Order: sequence, then structure tokens, then C-alpha cells
Amino acid sequence: MVVLEGNTSTKPRLTQDSCRRKAAKRKLTLENQHLSNKVSSVSARLLAHHLVQQGISMPKLLEGSSYSSPEDFERQTDLISSSDYCTLVRNALALTENPALGLTRAMQVFLSDYDAYGYAIMSSKNLGEAAKIGSEFWVLSGSLLDISSHVEDDIAIFEFTPRTPLNDVLPYIAEESMSVIYQLCRFLIGDQFKAQQVNFSYPEPAYSEKYKDVFQCQLSFNADRNSIDVPVAVLEEPLKMSSPQVAKLCMLQCDALIKQLTTYDEFVESIRRLLISAKPNFPNIEETASKLNMSERTLRRRLKQHNTTYRDLLDEIRLELAQQYLRDTHLSIDQIASLVGFEETTSFRKAYKGWTGISASDYRAQLSQ
Repeated sequence: MVVLEGNTSTKPRLTQDSCRRKAAKRKLTLENQHLSNKVSSVSARLLAHHLVQQGISMPKLLEGSSYSSPEDFERQTDLISSSDYCTLVRNALALTENPALGLTRAMQVFLSDYDAYGYAIMSSKNLGEAAKIGSEFWVLSGSLLDISSHVEDDIAIFEFTPRTPLNDVLPYIAEESMSVIYQLCRFLIGDQFKAQQVNFSYPEPAYSEKYKDVFQCQLSFNADRNSIDVPVAVLEEPLKMSSPQVAKLCMLQCDALIKQLTTYDEFVESIRRLLISAKPNFPNIEETASKLNMSERTLRRRLKQHNTTYRDLLDEIRLELAQQYLRDTHLSIDQIASLVGFEETTSFRKAYKGWTGISASDYRAQLSQ
């Protein structure tokens, strides 16, 4: 019997007598909707680099994001904010004019693209062990969905829950994450892998025929979950490239990578939380250093070690706030400027265009198209 342990949030155990666990749905205010949330940038980078190879302009892909240039995007190698990832996806969908882009990504992604994480999965004993490793180190996938698993009547259910409200980009994120996993499972064990059913929590899109081509099983839309449901017996299927020694080494590397991401998170996110709590009267660097019980020089040095600056963090927070207000409210530009710490609207307009390459008004207009 295969036992899966691992969940990006609560780490439940997948066994025959597990009970169904629904992900808790958080009620978040506009100001705390995961403004400090970042994920591994691997999936976003794979998408951006693939589209650039297809002739899409990187500056166009980054329009409206917090990245000032393609070089800035390449420098920030580890993490990407949920807001920037969603902006990248919206731009990608618009520039490619391909609403099914998430599904087509399944044929363009390989386990080796995920380095140690991918090799740890490939080297597992069987599909169940691969799923266990995939869930345990899921944060390295760079997905905006969390994964959990349980069993119902000999069916293993792998459920994917948005970690932050995704709204219009949920179909892309679900299509990409779930279709990539589905195709990678087929790569690992061949035609023996076949799901009983795949469920999506959103309405059936106009291009649903493409879903049938990818998943080749029963589909359900407007479901109560996003999930891939497979017979438990499939998890016993051995992997062709199984190597316990390689898997162990790669898992150690995965541990180190997660520790690296967490270290960044703990220090930088503590500063972000401090700044967000002070909005719109953001403290200067000297005041922030004092609150952190360190000198300004030490704060600058530690931020430099994380490839960022105090100004970058402050601008990033202001941009994330501004974009949420522009996207999710009917507040005027004057009101938004004040809420993100600008005394003059003209200064906000200039700063916003400098951050994103387009005006705040144009960004809002694009969202309404």
C-alpha cells in the first residue's frame, strides 16, 4: 500500500481511511491579500523564456509588473510575487492570443527543467513515491496553487487550491499546473497512467475540446474543487528511471533550496510586513532599521545580500497596492495615489509609469477590455 505524506500547508497523510479535507478558504481584506506572498520563480521563468523564444517581446511580457526591465527580471532569480506572476500571465495570454496557452504548456515542460526537484521525482521507486516527493517539495514548482491529497473509495484525489485569489488567471494557472503534472505522470509510467476524472472549479471554456486532448478522461467543470482523481492502484506502478540513491541526493538538494527560499522569506518579508502595516505613511530606512534593532548600514548590507534594496522593496509594495486598487476597486487615481503614500497625484503617475512602462489609467483600461 502506498502512503503519501505531504501537503504544502497541513501535510495530511494519504491512506485508504483518510477523510476528505477541504482547503480552508481565507477571507482577506484588500490590504492583506498576500501582498507579501512570493513563490519560486521557476514556472514564471519557464513561461517567459519559452515565449521569448517564440518571438514575444520580454518588455511587453513584463508591462505592468514591478520589474523595471528584462535585466531586472533576470536578476531576481529566486522568487516572484503572486502579483507579478499574474501580470505576466495576463500579458502572455493577450500577446499570444491563445486562451488555451496553459494547456499547451504541458508539452513544453520537462522534469529536468526543475533541476534537483525534477530529478528527485524521476528517481523515485514508483508513482506514489514520486507524488509524495512532488507534494513535499511542491513549493519548488513555482505554482500559485497548493496541493493536498486524500483517498475516497480507492480513488486518490490530488487537489489544487489557489493560495491567493487568482480571479481571471485561475484557468491558466490550473490548466498549466494540472496538465503539466498529468503529462509528466504519463512520461514516468507510460500509458498505464490514466485518471478516472479531472475536475475544474470554473465554468467550461469555449476551447474545452483541447482539455479532452490533454487529459483523455472524464472532465467536470464548475466542480467544487480542482483535482486529478486516479485509482490508488496506479500509484504502485514502478518508474523506469528509479534510483533510490539519486533520489536521496536530490531530496537533500531540495531541502537546501527550500531553506534558501525560506531564509529570504523570513528577513525580507519581515520588512515588507513592517512597511505594509505602516501604509500610507511608510517609514524611511533609518526608522525601519531602528524598529528592527539594527543600524541603517547593517540593514542595507543584509538587503544587498538578498539582491534587493530598501527602495526596491518600498516601490514593490506601492506597486502591488496600486495594482490591487486599480484592479479591484473603483477608487480614483487621486485616491489611490494617497493610499499608496504619495502626496501628489502627478508624482504617483510618474512613478507608476516608471515602474511598469504604462500609465495607471492605461493599466485600468486594459483590465476592462
